[in-house]
Formats: sequence, C-alpha cells, structure tokens
Amino acid sequence: MKTQPPTKSSSQDIWHKPPLASSSNGEYVIYMLPGNPCIMTYYQPFLSTLFTSINAALSPRHMSAHVGGYTPPGFRVSPGHISEVKLPASLQDQIGYAKKLIDAAIKQHIKSASRPKLILVAHSIGTYMALEILRRYKDGHSTLAHADIIGAVLLCPTIIQMADAENEGVADYFFRIPGFPTILGALVKIPTFPLSLSVISWIACKVGNAPHVAQAFAEFVKGPHAVRQTMHLLRDSCQEVGEDKWTEKIWGAANQAENEAVPLKLYFAENDGWVSRSARDALIASRGRTEDCPWKPEMIVDGNGIGHGFNEDLDHSHLVAEKVARMIEEFIEHDTNKKHH
Repeated sequence: MKTQPPTKSSSQDIWHKPPLASSSNGEYVIYMLPGNPCIMTYYQPFLSTLFTSINAALSPRHMSAHVGGYTPPGFRVSPGHISEVKLPASLQDQIGYAKKLIDAAIKQHIKSASRPKLILVAHSIGTYMALEILRRYKDGHSTLAHADIIGAVLLCPTIIQMADAENEGVADYFFRIPGFPTILGALVKIPTFPLSLSVISWIACKVGNAPHVAQAFAEFVKGPHAVRQTMHLLRDSCQEVGEDKWTEKIWGAANQAENEAVPLKLYFAENDGWVSRSARDALIASRGRTEDCPWKPEMIVDGNGIGHGFNEDLDHSHLVAEKVARMIEEFIEHDTNKKHH
C-alpha cells in the first residue's frame, strides 16, 4: 500500500510554509484532517487565514508553523502515488492512510527537530479520525511515535451518536438502496463527463458558489472515485460512530497528576444537522472541562451562527480560523511552559 506525499504539486494538497529564518526557537506542523468529502480545496480560505494568523503570533518569538494537509485516497482527481490503494476505502482504512500522510508531512516539512511538534486540526468525520489517531498514539501503536502531538482542535465534531443526528436518517434511507454509492457515482459522471475541470468550476462559480467551493466541487465530480468514496465513507461513519469509545487516555484523568492526555479543544456549531444537541450536551457534561478539572478538554458551543459546513463560507472560514489560531497559541504556550518546568 503506497501512501506517500504527492511527488507533484496539486491544488488538492495545501501547504503554507513559513520563511526558514523565522523558526530559530522551534517550528510546528499543523495538519488538517478534512470532513467528508475529504477534499482539501474546501479548506483553502480557512487554512490560509490560519497560517497567517498563527505565524503572526509566533513570529515575535522566533517560532513558526507549517499549515496544511493532503487530499487522501479516493478523493483525488489524479490518483498518482496512491494508485495501488484499494478503493473505495473504509473509514478504518482512511484512518490508517491519514496516519501515514501525517507522518510523511512531518518528514517533508520538519528537517531539524529530533522530536517534531504536531498539532491536529480536524473537521466533521475528520474529528473521529483524529481521536482514533490519538488513541493509537497514546497506546504506542502508531507511525507517529517519533513526534510530539501537543494538541488537537476538533471542529463540528462527529464523534458520538451519529444515528441520533437529523441528517443521518436521510443518509440511512438512501443506503438501503442496493449499490447506491456506485449508482450515484455513475449518475453524476454522465452530465459532467465531457466537461473539463475548469469548465465545471466556472459553472459552479457562476451559479453563486465561492471560488474555492466551485473548484472543490469540480474536483469532486471529476475525481474517478470521489463520489463513490464519499458515499462509502458516509455509510461507514453512520454505522461506526456511536457510543463514546475513548478512555481517560483521550479525555483526561480524574487526577491531574495522572493526566497524560493530549490537550483537546472541541468547537461545536450551535445547530448542526450531523451532531444532535442531546449527544453534544451529554458529551460536554461527561467529558468537558470543569472548575475542578481544568485540564480536561475545553468544549465550546459557537455563538456566531456557523454551520457544519463553515468552511464553504468565506466569512465563517476566516472567523473560525482566527479562533483556531488562538487555540493553537494556547497549546504552544502550554507545551513551552512544560519544557521550562
């Protein structure tokens, strides 16, 4: 199974790199785990703002951050280096591919540090992948064992009880149709087959979509496996994302002296068709930070009207990116303070 970074640049792989001179006191990799469909182009404005904001904060301290991510197998227009991967890939397969791509990103962007510093930012089903990656990391069964994961931000997290979510019922109805992902993939190809990527993007932009959304949509319909892979991953997600399955290794110990969990921050949309309010509120009550346990995950419910697909809206992309940058600053401050004790 080949899972290496692309040898050729692609709009589907987004990386923002800081100047070399800005990182004498340390550099970080901020890796984005996208939601489904897992096409990085949907996150262009978000990642651009995040890169600018976090490096503006780090630069006076002679620190810097590489920000980005790779579009994973099944969602690429040109399979390239992942041509031998069996598609469509399951949710568990995608978690495995994500670990390998993160490891490849660290090796590609961080050349000097003996223990590279990694921060995960994840959205939607990417948040479930992030927690599974952290679980394996804490258990010592990970290709990322050579790195220090110092924090993770989970945006609109779909990590428990997807069966209770408003949108899951619609998805479940269609998945009862035999072969639905394959049928849908074929139907989408028919009207778009003679059109180029740029023409589809132009049409999508003309009907009112933001340029990055139009480009991502074109990549979605022109990718040889993208539609089928999206539906396959959605079906797996609806089946697998149920009860809270993680232990204190992820959520934090009851006693601070025994706590070894990676710091987490969860940011929920107030109204989210993929996250039920009851499941969200129960998770906050059972796993969230309290006055007595300030080391546990910080869980925030948005008050700015963002939706689950915040990354498709330019204003919401910038707003959330600024918030995430402040969260990452806190992770770095916490990590720096640990080194000084």
